[in-house]
Amino acid sequence: MVFFPHFAGFLKNDGGRRPRRLAPGDRVGVVAPSGPPGEAALSAGMAALRRMGFETVAEDGLLVKRGYLAGSDRRRAAAFSRMMADPRIHAVCCARGGYGALRMLPHLDFQALSAHAKPVIGFSDITALLVSLYQGAGLVTIHGPVVTTLATADPGNQPALLRALTGDAPLSLRAPRPATLR
Repeated sequence: MVFFPHFAGFLKNDGGRRPRRLAPGDRVGVVAPSGPPGEAALSAGMAALRRMGFETVAEDGLLVKRGYLAGSDRRRAAAFSRMMADPRIHAVCCARGGYGALRMLPHLDFQALSAHAKPVIGFSDITALLVSLYQGAGLVTIHGPVVTTLATADPGNQPALLRALTGDAPLSLRAPRPATLR
């Protein structure tokens, strides 16, 4: 997986509020803005975050199920907002993508969220949340692995995520040679 900080916010000053770099022992909050995570993949991903040197904190009700979603739209928005506002949490990583993040966006207070610049990480359905945080709250976000994919992802993903969260050097984006599709 290639990491794309949204709108290249880590690469240049584009007006987005950049979060501080993480340090060993910092807490990564795990939230489920979309579907409920599988317990085995969630446990393996949280263990991977701990091996990277972070403490993990699961949101209350992380495994709640309401149909194919991780609880109601309001519950997911409230859980995400609490994790963002908690000063003991230094980054927020989404448990999984799927479907549902878009449905919780109307329940978020982007003005309140703008006061809490911290890395928010995810992909797939989480992209709607990442772009909305940038557009609505001016926060820089990271298009990267969700917790449930972290343990089984490409071997380069964990070191790349660690560099994105803790490194001082600007991130460089390397893309494969372009191909023309007809």
